Amino acid sequence: PGLAGVFAPDGAVLGTGQQLVQPALARSLEQIADQGPPAIYGGTVGAELVEGARRLGCSLTSEDLSLHRCDVTTSLAAEWDGQQVHVAPPNSQGVVLLQILRALQVGEVVDPLGDGAGLLTALFALTAAERDQGLADPRVADVDVEELLDLQHIESLVAAARASSTDWRTPGAHDRNAHYAHYDHYAHYDHY
Repeated sequence: PGLAGVFAPDGAVLGTGQQLVQPALARSLEQIADQGPPAIYGGTVGAELVEGARRLGCSLTSEDLSLHRCDVTTSLAAEWDGQQVHVAPPNSQGVVLLQILRALQVGEVVDPLGDGAGLLTALFALTAAERDQGLADPRVADVDVEELLDLQHIESLVAAARASSTDWRTPGAHDRNAHYAHYDHYAHYDHY
């Protein structure tokens, strides 16, 4: 309901050229600008977040938010299409984006939303499996980001994706469960 109110305010999804207006977001951002991070972590914005989450059955509390601490870290970066792309390191899943971008370059995928869609889909599945198996909070688990972004590892992802990708754009061209079953034999995560 909340998203529908934003993106389909009159009952129909906004179309090209229609204005997207988000007054609640504007109010939240104004409060964050005025109050700084405390607006979220114990303040008015956080209280609204907790109340909305509570209505949906979430057990998040204002105390949970007030106990939050932020680690300032160096971003991970990779070049894509002549630009430096920066992401947050683990425990964020930003490394997955860098894996996919590198894989698209290594695999020479020119049209990832056209002819390369099947390969892109397979890459998303493979990197998501790695994320689920190995990404964690580095304070409590070893996460080898260098290995995840290593060229040989990226090439192995591309090879596995090419071996499994089908034409995902054609309805009925694949059995989703059979497609994902292919990844079971790819799991080599004992070192995480």
